[in-house]
Amino acid sequence: KQWYQRRVAITAGGITMLAMFTAPSFIFFLACLVQTGVGEDLADITCLDPNIDSTLIQIARLQKSIVTDLDSKIDSNDNQIEEIKTLVAELTLDLGTLNNKSRDEIAALNEKLDDATNKIRSQEDQLEAQLDAIDTLKTESAVTNTHLTAAESEISRLQIELDQTAKLSGDGRISSSILPGSYADYTLEDVQWQSLHMAAAAACRGSTPSGGSGSHANAVIPFKSGSNCNDMCRNSGLYTNCDAAVTLNGWNKQAASDGTIVGYFYNYGCANNQVHNYDERNYQSDFILAPSTYITYCCCRK
Repeated sequence: KQWYQRRVAITAGGITMLAMFTAPSFIFFLACLVQTGVGEDLADITCLDPNIDSTLIQIARLQKSIVTDLDSKIDSNDNQIEEIKTLVAELTLDLGTLNNKSRDEIAALNEKLDDATNKIRSQEDQLEAQLDAIDTLKTESAVTNTHLTAAESEISRLQIELDQTAKLSGDGRISSSILPGSYADYTLEDVQWQSLHMAAAAACRGSTPSGGSGSHANAVIPFKSGSNCNDMCRNSGLYTNCDAAVTLNGWNKQAASDGTIVGYFYNYGCANNQVHNYDERNYQSDFILAPSTYITYCCCRK
């Protein structure tokens, strides 16, 4: 339709130009043009009068050339328009494909972003829980440090008190000088010796014929090796009479059962100088604590 409109406009333009020369010639030329059509060669037109001015023929030829050139340009423009339409269609298709692909990629990225967000929230919750646990531990640690400080203070106080009261000697014992009461004056061995001496006095009390009677006290004198109790009593200068010689032995622990033997005794007699080496002066102080330790004593009186 556009092409037809253009062609009619061009033809109308040519007709206008012809009208400028002569009306009779123009009318006759128009009749021939309508009959034959613009597309034919004007040299072959037979309806023209040979006397018509050649100017009309030149104008017609120029008009035909213009129409032909315009038709060619119109066809070229139509082809370019079709190519542009094809390109636009292809671009539209590519753009749609790209949009779909972009939508899928964006959806996948959004899904990954949601997963990452959820993980971050989970980690934040875990971190918050850990921070709470750390705060709790800090509180407990502060309480523990308070108790520890108090304990250290008490230990320091006790250490000072211990340093002031009791120190172990080189043999691992506490010095008797810092023991309370009589422990500061006597050792355990001293007490053991006293117990043995009292046991010897009791033995002498039961061994003498008179039972230790008289107006004076009776004496217990340790036996001396290589001598006898008669000599020991006589040499004392005061308790010159010997009534008995007792040899004693006692265990230092409690009896474990009925019939358990807790000690031994002998009476060798005052004149017997064959008594074994049971002289307490020959023993170390701690030997009194050993089992089966025999010691001989002389029972002397005035």
